[in-house]
Amino acid sequence: MPDQDEDLPQIPILSGGDEPGWTIRQIGEHCTDLILVTDRDGEIIYVSPSSMTLVGYAPEEFPGAVLDDNQITGREIARRAGDGEEERERVHEAGREIRVRKRDGAYATLDIRGSPLYAGGAFQGTLVIARNVTHLKREEERLRDVNKRLALLSSVTRHDILNQVAVLVGYIELLGEDLEDRPELADVLKIIETATRKIEQQITFTRDYEKLGIMAPCWQSVRDVLGIAIGFRRIDGAEVLISTGTLEVYADPMLHKAFSSLIDNAVRHAGAFTTISVTFRTEGPEGIITFRDNGVGVPDAIKERIFSRGFGSDAGFGLYLTREILDITGISIAERGEAGKGACFEIRLPEGTWRC
Repeated sequence: MPDQDEDLPQIPILSGGDEPGWTIRQIGEHCTDLILVTDRDGEIIYVSPSSMTLVGYAPEEFPGAVLDDNQITGREIARRAGDGEEERERVHEAGREIRVRKRDGAYATLDIRGSPLYAGGAFQGTLVIARNVTHLKREEERLRDVNKRLALLSSVTRHDILNQVAVLVGYIELLGEDLEDRPELADVLKIIETATRKIEQQITFTRDYEKLGIMAPCWQSVRDVLGIAIGFRRIDGAEVLISTGTLEVYADPMLHKAFSSLIDNAVRHAGAFTTISVTFRTEGPEGIITFRDNGVGVPDAIKERIFSRGFGSDAGFGLYLTREILDITGISIAERGEAGKGACFEIRLPEGTWRC
């Protein structure tokens, strides 16, 4: 590695007013993160002193240090963080996590981010910042283990409760047959049955809500997800028209549940509808998915309340869960239809959560 002051681009940053900015080297001397600078050819020309703390190698040793079982060196890690023309044109906002072996044989996880360096409009090299996130990975693993145990406990408990509810429903039905000639007791039994059904709904809801946010969001084809959602709910005498093209949405893997709840809402509350149409349009940087039916619509007084947990005579959680699923990636939903002319749910997709 050449002399660190000789070839390092003296690009001032963090300057203010007439005061000269700090150079990369000056920042590197005081930073606990590992800072690397490569030249136009990807060769390391600067390593901050923190390399000793993070991986146990002095700056002059780092380029040739073997940092994993596959013989990957510090030089190769720096090149991977800023290799290729595409990498030069954008900052690595997401970062890359790599597992390295330190000098003492212990392993550490580093979050690597690279950014191109320019001077006078000309590409000079790449700035690479590596942060030790080993402790965060350990905490993530610990939380995953705790969540796994809690999920198992919840699943077993929920299963046992639903079994008892099924027994209760069975006896209610048997009693109903014996009380047909005693309307006063039949009415009481009906109240008991309604309460039991609500308990069943609430327990089932905990199963769905427990899954929310467990898996990382991912890109999903709207047309494919709608196909899955339609399969969950039989629609007699109505057709679903989908005009979303190749639209993909970045959302929680339970997106199909959100769409299924919108379809279920139409089946339950739209009355004698014949069509559900799903369309897509853009509005500036946002994308908008519209679910529309030709049923009775939603009264103005309850347009927002329908998204509340347990709203309605059937004590369902559908639209509440729909909003919660979408909100995980910043997607919003609102009812924009005109009462008497059908429901119209608008799903607004912020920039970065949709693509065609």
